[in-house]
Amino acid sequence: MERLIAALWKRPARIVVASFLMVALAGALLLMLPVSTHPAYRLGFIDAFFTATSAVCVTGLIVADTPLAFTLFGKIVILVLIQIGGLGIMAFSLASVTLVRKRLSASEAELLSFMLNQKNRTQVKRRLFQVIQYTLFFESIGAVVLAFAMRGEAESPVGALGLGVFHAISAFCNAGFSLFSDSLIRFAGDGTVSLVVSVLIVAGGIGFSTMILVDEELSVLWKRLAYRASSVFTPGVSAVPGRLYRRSVATRVAIIGSAILLALGALLFYLLETGGAMRGFPLGRKYLVSVFQSVTLRTAGFNTVAFDRLGRVTVLVMVPFMFIGGASGGTAGGIKIGTISVLLADLRRYLRGEMHAVLFERKIERNIITQATVLVLAGCIAAALAIAIMASVETAPLETIIFEVFSALGTVGLSLGITGALSTVGRIVVIVLMFVGRLGPLTLLTALRPETSRRELRFPNSDIVVG
Repeated sequence: MERLIAALWKRPARIVVASFLMVALAGALLLMLPVSTHPAYRLGFIDAFFTATSAVCVTGLIVADTPLAFTLFGKIVILVLIQIGGLGIMAFSLASVTLVRKRLSASEAELLSFMLNQKNRTQVKRRLFQVIQYTLFFESIGAVVLAFAMRGEAESPVGALGLGVFHAISAFCNAGFSLFSDSLIRFAGDGTVSLVVSVLIVAGGIGFSTMILVDEELSVLWKRLAYRASSVFTPGVSAVPGRLYRRSVATRVAIIGSAILLALGALLFYLLETGGAMRGFPLGRKYLVSVFQSVTLRTAGFNTVAFDRLGRVTVLVMVPFMFIGGASGGTAGGIKIGTISVLLADLRRYLRGEMHAVLFERKIERNIITQATVLVLAGCIAAALAIAIMASVETAPLETIIFEVFSALGTVGLSLGITGALSTVGRIVVIVLMFVGRLGPLTLLTALRPETSRRELRFPNSDIVVG
């Protein structure tokens, strides 16, 4: 056991993988307890592990109807798994450590920087508590507003608050679990619910580092405006505090990429389904549904329109959006906006015959391009293998299987209705995909990669032909 712990601690990626697996197993055991489900919905191990994995990997795919199958205790277990999975298990553990010891060791700082995607290890403790503060802020405000908006669906104010808390956490963590059997279809025309859930999804999926940097910029701007206002009434005050941060390339990519994907997704969904799934909707409701479904493709998993009414073209168009997902360092899944941006920049470099790939006048290092290529390639291989296996054991149409696979791999949680009917093999495949999607192919490859020597070996050049 000591050797195992020592081996894990040397590799942060292995700790992350092991922690997610252990929490999912613990959640499965809790969901198998009689107190977690109603008598008619007792779960076996595979179904309980599927549900726990879907929660801790913030996916939202379900094999048992959440509001009908689970008791209050079971719903609380799912909610806790969502919160832990959204922020990261080790982030919770190390937050507890810092509250007791007030400082992190070098190895703990390295692990936390890996979890938070933070290169500067001297600021990881500060970043950790900023992440927790932002999470509590968004989830608290969202819970209050959603409780008020959903009060008509509850029997009491306490029940309304429960609905608000559950859906706020599920939305911010991009989980997609709902306490309504129809997801949020009943709120398709409710602007408040759609807007609040969309804001929570975007806030959680855009990345914590992006939110923190934007907040710091707004803080500096506010201070400058306050000083300039005070100088009008107090002559002689000329110093302006603080400085405006120059946004990092990652922040610009996250903000601009998110905006482009949201706008493009909403436009395509409207054009493809205005005469299909949204036939008969008022114009305003069509706009609202289109924007909401574009947002949920960012790995959130809620829906305000019946997906069994979607056209085949719409289903296939949604796949690349689910595969890309959100921004790095947040609660969203997918290969991430930064990854696809790096590959597009490298493609532009190749087409122009340039030496270096560039984003916002900043050169992209070759190792980053290699990582992005490996990430996309590993994701495509995982998806292809899963599609092949599921197509051989399931009876659903191929496009439905493709949608299910990429929904699991991108931790989206949207489904065309086949999740509950999957065979045992199909459910195991989806479980593996949810783990791969939440942890990331690079994390898994890093965890599985053996210790290698850094000694550089020199070989003759190859004569392999490409293209």
